[in-house]
Amino acid sequence: MRHVQPTVYLVAADAEQRKRVGATLATIARVIAFGCPQSFLECSDIADYACVVVTLTLDGMTAVQFVRAAPQTLPVVVLGGGGDGDIGLALELMRAGAADYIDQAQDPRRLRA
Repeated sequence: MRHVQPTVYLVAADAEQRKRVGATLATIARVIAFGCPQSFLECSDIADYACVVVTLTLDGMTAVQFVRAAPQTLPVVVLGGGGDGDIGLALELMRAGAADYIDQAQDPRRLRA
């Protein structure tokens, strides 16, 4: 049986956040980071065994718009703003198709779960 390394597409406007979250995710998967959501959405070479981790704050679109535009074959996990606890927004994201909503104020190791 062949081992396939999972791929995480990380979409975050903030460079420091991309670096921090990317380092956490790199312990379990190959990470491909994008600073612009449109760059990811225009990417044509999507891995078979992958998911998307996207931050709440994006340039050019909202996280809800991103979730709706993302390929339906990829689970999308949205990282909340760090302690904001916006239940209404989390519900809207889940209704739009997000697989999960994780508050960044929680233990960053939760991303690896």
